[in-house]
Amino acid sequence: MKGDQHEDAKEETSGHRRLTSARGVMRRSPEFQRSAAGSLH
Repeated sequence: MKGDQHEDAKEETSGHRRLTSARGVMRRSPEFQRSAAGSLH
């Protein structure tokens, strides 16, 4: 059980990092923001 919970936590952290990175790119790139707004919201 502990092993499974650890794997879930790792995947959740990885997903959060990807989302944070995408948001950072959106702030720097208006074109990316327009094209990705639909998929993120």
